[in-house]
Amino acid sequence: MFAALFLSLALGGQEDPCDRRPATEACDLARFEMSLAKLPVPAIEDEAKAGAEVYRGRVLDAWSSPQAVVSFERRPGQAPMVVVRGYGGATISGPVTRELWDRVQAASVFADRELAPTAPTPAPASGGEVLDVCMDGRTAMVEMANAPADWGDKRTVRRRISGSCATDLTTTFIDSLPALAIAALPACAALSPDRGEVYRLGECLALRGDLLAAADLMNATREEPVDDMSEAAWRRWLQIDGVARLDWAGETVTQRGFVMRAEPSIANFMAEKASTLEALSLYSGEVGAEDAKHGWITGLIVYHQDGAGEREQMVANYRQVWSKANGGWSLVSWTVEPFKPLE
Repeated sequence: MFAALFLSLALGGQEDPCDRRPATEACDLARFEMSLAKLPVPAIEDEAKAGAEVYRGRVLDAWSSPQAVVSFERRPGQAPMVVVRGYGGATISGPVTRELWDRVQAASVFADRELAPTAPTPAPASGGEVLDVCMDGRTAMVEMANAPADWGDKRTVRRRISGSCATDLTTTFIDSLPALAIAALPACAALSPDRGEVYRLGECLALRGDLLAAADLMNATREEPVDDMSEAAWRRWLQIDGVARLDWAGETVTQRGFVMRAEPSIANFMAEKASTLEALSLYSGEVGAEDAKHGWITGLIVYHQDGAGEREQMVANYRQVWSKANGGWSLVSWTVEPFKPLE
């Protein structure tokens, strides 16, 4: 899980503007405006005034937290681009082909249209009741500036809000954007496809430096110990092959030798910490690379302890250095700063 998202959730947010009452368009718009504090995007009205042609999908999850925003943009004097925006102003962008731009443009024509209601599902012959259950509480909004529309439609800004439980043109268009963005961004496409497109874009926003090498490192280290924090689990994740050093807020371990024979062992040290520190968790932040064989990871380590009359979370920043040899990444060093209460 990403450090920026962890801090966003841990530190809480603003109260719901409608106090969780049944959603209205005004309430949904207010929630999207509030989300700008976590994930800022340019106002679509400003984009229209600047002469940009923009197709944007914005999504809030069930807790009103924004997901990565995908935007296809064509600005005066510039070729079409895809831009993905994330927490803290993180962005990744790249050019798109004419074919991809035409696909987005064509699909957008009806993206703000409301479908006519369909006939209700007939009740079963047994006389029972038909229930439609939706477990996904996302709210989705399409925003378009200077986009082609039907003849006579002179609006420079078009938008529509829909719930993800609806099967309509708005959610269909928004749900298509992440996959199209990944296709245009080589580093995002290089990430493991075993997770959904929106999650992969969130991961892609954490890449730094040589993005393709960083994606390779992220793929190799994504399965950090979570439920199983045994020595064997840490050993499999760290893949230490040679000499590695851990500095845990002043406690140091230098491991020499291959993973199965090393003594002292960083994996053993981490397993002991996991057994003594309650709810020990790692949250990766940035994953970067200088080149194809040298990379780094930053993030947070968190655990719980009894504080002054209440439970408190202790948090520390960490930085890892990794190297690649013989086809695999292995840990070289890991520095953990002193822990402090999460304020």
